[in-house]
Amino acid sequence: MFTLRCTGKLLKRMAKAPADALIPPTTRLGDWYATILFARPEHLVLAVSARTFLPVLVTARDLTKVVPRIRVAAGEILHALLVPEQAIEAELLEMDTARVAKTASRSIVGTMNEMVYLLGGEHGGSLLDLSLDLAQTPYGALPAVFPYEAVAEVFGSPVPRLRFSRGAASPHH
Repeated sequence: MFTLRCTGKLLKRMAKAPADALIPPTTRLGDWYATILFARPEHLVLAVSARTFLPVLVTARDLTKVVPRIRVAAGEILHALLVPEQAIEAELLEMDTARVAKTASRSIVGTMNEMVYLLGGEHGGSLLDLSLDLAQTPYGALPAVFPYEAVAEVFGSPVPRLRFSRGAASPHH
């Protein structure tokens, strides 16, 4: 169980009433924050793990299916970051249930805004590659957090060596 904490502009597009009573997350990655990006060639949703700042990008088409798309994208990036398969399966099982609510942390919204700025308005490459690129940037107050390192710490997995190359990030063993 987790809460997808959406910005006002994403909630408006989702046409969904936010939940009032919130339940603490049962996922290792915690709640997720999300915003919509009006980008080319298509609109995207940027979702960020509140615990690790791990970003995932998914298409914004049919926002009624955004939670399942975030879940799939989270599984893909965890796999790319060498998280053990059993831990990924357990995380995705916990992500089967989600609530939608308003954002609750201006700091995390600020981190998302920084990611949006780093992405720019046009997106080439796969959404997974763009997400991996963002995961290699430090975020937050000092000491800054590298999302890919935070994921390794949360899951007790090895820290992958990534190569930063806009649209071509890949893990190395």
